[in-house]
Amino acid sequence: MSSQQTYSAPSSRIGFKGKPKIVLMFFNSVLFSNAIVRESSSWYQESFLTSCPVSPKATPYFIGLMLLELVVGALKADTPILTIGDGLTSISCGMISRMPQLLFRGLELSTYMYVWENFRFVTLPWDSPWTWWACLLGVDFCYYWVHRFAHEVAFMWAAHQVHHSSEYYNLSTALRQSLTQPFTSWIFYIPLALAVPPSIFAVHIQLNLLYQFWIHTELIRDLGPLEWIFNTPKHHRVHHGRNEYCIDKNYGGILIIWDRLFGTFAEESEKVIYGLVFPIKTFEILYVQLHYYRYLWKKSKYYKKIKNKFLTFLNGPSWKPGKPRLGDHVDNPKVTGTELPHDPSWTLPLQLYAVLHFLLVLKAYHDLFEHKTVHFLRVLRLAPHHRDGSLSASPCWQLTAPTGRPSGIEDGSNAENEFPYRINKV
Repeated sequence: MSSQQTYSAPSSRIGFKGKPKIVLMFFNSVLFSNAIVRESSSWYQESFLTSCPVSPKATPYFIGLMLLELVVGALKADTPILTIGDGLTSISCGMISRMPQLLFRGLELSTYMYVWENFRFVTLPWDSPWTWWACLLGVDFCYYWVHRFAHEVAFMWAAHQVHHSSEYYNLSTALRQSLTQPFTSWIFYIPLALAVPPSIFAVHIQLNLLYQFWIHTELIRDLGPLEWIFNTPKHHRVHHGRNEYCIDKNYGGILIIWDRLFGTFAEESEKVIYGLVFPIKTFEILYVQLHYYRYLWKKSKYYKKIKNKFLTFLNGPSWKPGKPRLGDHVDNPKVTGTELPHDPSWTLPLQLYAVLHFLLVLKAYHDLFEHKTVHFLRVLRLAPHHRDGSLSASPCWQLTAPTGRPSGIEDGSNAENEFPYRINKV
């Protein structure tokens, strides 16, 4: 297929024509958001410590939507949209990507809170709709740059390539997340602490990630005028392609306007072939997560100059001495449009065995993070809050009623009902 031809989607899939309810639903949600802001205090407290793409509360909904996509895809699509091997690999990557958060989330949130408490320029009211809209834009703007750096800096790409390693494009691909990317991505959001209360930021970082779940599908083809402003399945398919016109394009999270402003936007034209430029052809989870670090290390050892060794990690993934900082696509395999995804033949007993063990691991994962969430929410609901919605870190505190009379809590079980009682340092 030549680059001048336009890729037209099968008519059986979902498009904008005849779907005006999508637009009405969107604008209704915008009008309703102001009311949500006023009633969301308990939710933002919870989101502060549970903002992750595969949180235990979201897992059943993710699984349900993936099953729905599988059924609709089987009825509508010409080819399978998911295989057991690829789907289990994607979800498993999402599960283990959360493990560092058991230890690392505290550093991320503590740093944000420290900057907020000591260096903020302004104090935005947490219950103002303007604060929430400004935070939505701010988080999405920061995400654009996190995402762009993850493609343009080789050691960050070593983490992010996990998300691009699937040769399929479906809702399970959204969960194929990196084990190591959280160690660097949080730094890009710290400037928001100069104005945005930590609890408001925590809500929007979660919303930004949850929004991006549904855009990983081939079943929704075009959403008409919404394509100008929002990141949609159509735009994000381009981002996941290994066609030359797709590489390093469409970085936006919720909004596509950042790509239009900064020159990284590309329209879907040719049929998109998904996956890495050099497909890894394996479902081995640790290899999927870590193989590119080994590649960078071997590549750096090949060069004699110390400068080139360092630039191997700091420049683009395809950089070599004598090439531009981001490299070029000269060495990339040519995409013909006839490539087939990696799909090894598994016997039915082996598939049943893999699915059964995966479900057992998923149950253990869910229980682990649910316990962690409950424990931290008990602490959070007893922690001091300022009027602007921020948390105040203190080693111990005392709950007092609005009149000033002491009001004790025996085991913390009534903490949620006791708010908005003031909690003071002891």
